[in-house]
Amino acid sequence: MNVLILSTNIISGMSRWKELNESLNFYSIAICNPNKKFQFLLRQLFQLIYKLSFSEKIIFTKLLKSGKVKFLFKSIHSDKSINWIKNRNFDVGIHGLNTIYKAKLLKCFKVGILNAHLGLLPQFRGKSVVAWSIFENKPTGISTFIIDSGIDTGEKIILSKEISTSHCLSSLEAKKFLSSKTSENYKAAISILYNSNFTFKKNEISKGKRYYSMSDLFTSYVDKIMSAEIE
Repeated sequence: MNVLILSTNIISGMSRWKELNESLNFYSIAICNPNKKFQFLLRQLFQLIYKLSFSEKIIFTKLLKSGKVKFLFKSIHSDKSINWIKNRNFDVGIHGLNTIYKAKLLKCFKVGILNAHLGLLPQFRGKSVVAWSIFENKPTGISTFIIDSGIDTGEKIILSKEISTSHCLSSLEAKKFLSSKTSENYKAAISILYNSNFTFKKNEISKGKRYYSMSDLFTSYVDKIMSAEIE
């Protein structure tokens, strides 16, 4: 399967690539930042020299030489970026940009762009869903689904998995813990997509609701509950 990792910088792109741990032949990285080109390149050069290990530098150089790394200096939705993606016939994209993906971009991928959402869909869409799940005494977990142009409204869920965060002392710690599990879920979801008999679970948004950023007051309340349960 031909997969494109979407990222804002070298560090996050290489980190995702390593976690997925796949062949150079199947995984590419697009590093997208539409801001000032010169400053962006300087930051990426700094990361390459000082932040990557020696082995990571070798892998990144191989990827770059083989055309598996692309720096996009325009918006991911620009004609130039879309044409580059479209011409490479990617099956799947891995979400890693702080943007709402437009339909024109989504159509460039045969299957679509996957998002490992830190909440169980369709019940918990939107922001702060780890904290809201704990607040409502509901299970936490990760739902890997195919993105559409809405907020966690993509109809096709590939994998939805409950993951306990009961050992965490705060909602932030719980979020970081779940985030550390996203690559496992991406990898499992891609493996599932190889199965021609697989049936998607429908993301029935009428059975859930969209949440917004939790206030500091509510967050502190959730954190107190979590720390009290462990003590």
